[in-house]
Amino acid sequence: MKNDKIYPFTRNRYFYGKLLTVRDFEIEQRYFNDKRRMINRLAVGTGILSGLDVVAVNDRTLSIDPGIAIDSYGREIIVSVPAMHMLSDLEGFDQENLSDTYYLCIEYAEQPEELVHSVAQTSGDGEYARMNETYSLSLKKDYRSSVQTLKEKLLLTRYPLYSSDEIDLELTLYDLTSTKGTYDVSLTVNRKSEGIPMHVSLALEGTYMMRTQPLKLDFNADDKCPYGIYTVSKTVSMQDIQPVVDTITLSGGSFNVTTGQREIERAIELRHQVEIINDTLSSALHKRYYELPFDELIQSKQDQTICLGKINLIPAGETYLIDGIDKPDTSAFVVPQALRHILSELDNKPLTQEPVKQEIELDDRLLQETVDNKLRSARISNVRTGIYTFDQPEGRIQEKVLFSEEIEHGLGRGEGFLTFALEHEPDVGDEYGSARQVFFGDPSVFEDSAYTSEQPDLKVSGVLYPNKGSFRMALSGAIKEIDQPVRIRWRLEKSTPETNQPLADDNPLRIEIQPNPGHILPRQTLLLKAIDKDGEPAVCTWAVTDDGAGSIDENGLYSAPAKEGVYTITATSDKGYVSTGYIVVEND
Repeated sequence: MKNDKIYPFTRNRYFYGKLLTVRDFEIEQRYFNDKRRMINRLAVGTGILSGLDVVAVNDRTLSIDPGIAIDSYGREIIVSVPAMHMLSDLEGFDQENLSDTYYLCIEYAEQPEELVHSVAQTSGDGEYARMNETYSLSLKKDYRSSVQTLKEKLLLTRYPLYSSDEIDLELTLYDLTSTKGTYDVSLTVNRKSEGIPMHVSLALEGTYMMRTQPLKLDFNADDKCPYGIYTVSKTVSMQDIQPVVDTITLSGGSFNVTTGQREIERAIELRHQVEIINDTLSSALHKRYYELPFDELIQSKQDQTICLGKINLIPAGETYLIDGIDKPDTSAFVVPQALRHILSELDNKPLTQEPVKQEIELDDRLLQETVDNKLRSARISNVRTGIYTFDQPEGRIQEKVLFSEEIEHGLGRGEGFLTFALEHEPDVGDEYGSARQVFFGDPSVFEDSAYTSEQPDLKVSGVLYPNKGSFRMALSGAIKEIDQPVRIRWRLEKSTPETNQPLADDNPLRIEIQPNPGHILPRQTLLLKAIDKDGEPAVCTWAVTDDGAGSIDENGLYSAPAKEGVYTITATSDKGYVSTGYIVVEND
């Protein structure tokens, strides 16, 4: 942005015969853009408005959902379609000095489009006729949001105390506190090295808040403590302290840092003033915010990027793996006025409100008929999925068919429907991983087409063992041509239409079994319970549905058999609702 000073506002004044130049049209655009962006900055705020969720597609690729955000200048950042990006292609990725964490940030950008001929240009290729508002992505090792920046402007001060190759220290002190609360002090320790012990010790003194004895902050880490960011916090009571301006200093004017065998005493000049007020902090912060000079508020040099998430990596030599993605906290989002009103109502609602008991007479027969009519065609559908890998055969291959071991699907005994898919991932992938294929059915159908697989012609079959709760797969076809492991995706759907009811939260007769599933050792007992939709104990009849599945008494005490397995139990309420649960019997 060339100039963040967007006021005073000037707009065009039109009249007949006025000569319009490029400057006039630029003023026209700037007038409306600057006004809208100022309202965005001051009234709406900076952050994510909707969407922009980040997920890992694979170990090296990210996908960003469509969404919108507003940056610190009030400009809208819009991602209109899902976008996939290799992490190593983003700005800020350092292959040689790979970090274990990065902040994925999005920033407003402009891209000129439509190169056309200019009648006023005597040389060159012409001028661009359009400016496309787009975005750019980058990776940062550190990020400070607009909320943190405003908090430091109004409420607290951060003091960098010490920095080395092994450790960084930062002290956070609040500028304002109330006699009605407490005063918090925190020391942030960034341990950047492992394998060496570290110790930090400092003490703070105050004329009023710490008048009896210094407040000590100590950090101790042995050589086995992992690297990372640690926080040492202490709280000071404000009891019997009247409104005053206190001064916090470093006791003795120095503090000690020990890394390994090296001990350092570092002197630092610290004089931090704290205003102790008799009012609430929220009222004081409102006053401080509205007393900020307008120029300082509107022209503050804030970070123009918006953080979409924190990416955790596992460095592996010269490469890396995405270990996980931490979502932004609530401060990264802009809360719409309607949602803010709802949240305010919930915050003001008493948490200890006594429930109002209403005496309502219900016709159980009529209620049962209504529920039955509504749910007559429904059924409970239980689904399990997984991936099985056939390893590459070793030596000379004689078999025409490869069989898997018996696989327990986890849904217990009973009939079901199995489907399989053959996964193909080429040795050399494209930039976005789109060459990866999953074939359902017979892959030979795609031969001699643009979609054919480079894998051998293979087929997957399966056999289900309903009485054992397991199944087995078979791989046939060009077994001799297999030169790498073959991954098979499987899906099992087990249906129980005889229960005649879906898993519907709005069913007033619903009961649930807890725990579900239950885990128990062979020949041991486990007490189960059934609860209704209000969380109250439900009167029910217990039963086991499998032969040799153990026994259960009228109180829900289940006795496991000697044989390991997954067994099905049912609880039938006095209103006729049947709930199904599973017990996993296995040795540790």
